[in-house]
Amino acid sequence: PRGLPLLTAFAHADVFWEAIPAARRSANRGDLEARLAEQLAGAEARWPDVSVDPRRFVTHWAAQLCRASDVGAAVDQLHLSDLYLAFACAEGNTCALREFGTLLSSVAGAVRSVDGAPSFVDEVLQRLRTRVLLPEDGRAPRILDYAGRGSLENWLRAGALRLALNARRDAKRGPEPLPDASLWEP
Repeated sequence: PRGLPLLTAFAHADVFWEAIPAARRSANRGDLEARLAEQLAGAEARWPDVSVDPRRFVTHWAAQLCRASDVGAAVDQLHLSDLYLAFACAEGNTCALREFGTLLSSVAGAVRSVDGAPSFVDEVLQRLRTRVLLPEDGRAPRILDYAGRGSLENWLRAGALRLALNARRDAKRGPEPLPDASLWEP
């Protein structure tokens, strides 16, 4: 009957389909919605103490799926529990940020492979934390750039390694020498 909402296994199907361009929508919505509901339940079960606004998260999730050529296939390939945690971190969820700290500890080995000095490792991890979690220049936190195509831990490890290598390179260059004082004398 007209005007009655469609029953679906996925509580936020309306938000999801609204965020997916018409040309990318699946013909078999019922099957896809059941998979979406199952995956969201799995992500929530993986992080039981982490909570997000489900409608905002589903919009973010749909945006990540739109990047794929086949939305239906991407649903099964996405690391949804990691995407859920990353989104919660961007939202400032305390439990998610605690889990983020645990992930940073696990990527410290990549930094140690560049330089094992505890002060170096701490500095690089702090830079990574700041770079990923804090908004910059009016832009959303970079953790929202995590698309879920690989694990969040590997994404962070790659970022930490890049920062460590750049810091090591910059340290080898040393500071720029000051110009000769005679240039400043009248």
